[in-house]
Amino acid sequence: AITPLKFNPTAAQSWYSQKALNFNNCWVSDKAFHANGVDDFCNFKNIPNYSTLWYAGNTIFGGANDGLITFTTGLAAPYALHSTPPVITNGIIRFSLASSVGTFTGTTPIALSMTAARNILYGGAVNGNFQDWYLIPTSADGLKYDMVRVSDAQAWISWRPR
Repeated sequence: AITPLKFNPTAAQSWYSQKALNFNNCWVSDKAFHANGVDDFCNFKNIPNYSTLWYAGNTIFGGANDGLITFTTGLAAPYALHSTPPVITNGIIRFSLASSVGTFTGTTPIALSMTAARNILYGGAVNGNFQDWYLIPTSADGLKYDMVRVSDAQAWISWRPR
C-alpha cells in the first residue's frame, strides 16, 4: 500500500511545529533513510565517527533555512537545505530543494551519503526539485514520527527529538 492505513491529516504540521520545541530546533534520525528494501540506503554507517542525520532549522542554518546535515563528532558539511518552510497541504509535507552546500561531487563517504539523502528527501539534485511525504506518529506523546515518501512508500525515515 502506498497510503497510510490510518492517515492523520494533522501529523505533518505537528511534526514541523514540534521541531521548534526540540533541542537545537531539529529532528534526529539514528538509522537515516530506508529505501527500496535497504536499511541505511545512503550508507551513513561508512562515514567515520557518524552519529546521526539531522533535519535542522534556523538554530543550525540561520535565517529561515531548514535542511539535512550530518552529525559526526560535530556538525559536518555537506548539507542540503531549503530557504522557505516546507509546504504542508492536506496532511502531506513537500520539501523543495533550494541549495546544496558542501562537497556533493566527491567520493568521500559523507559526500556520497549526503548526496543520496538529498536525492531521497528532495527528489533530486536540481534546485526546485521536490518530494512529498506523509508523517506518521509512532509514539503517543507525539515525539517520534516515521516519514514515508508519498509517491511509492518505498522510502522512509524515523525521527526523534534531539
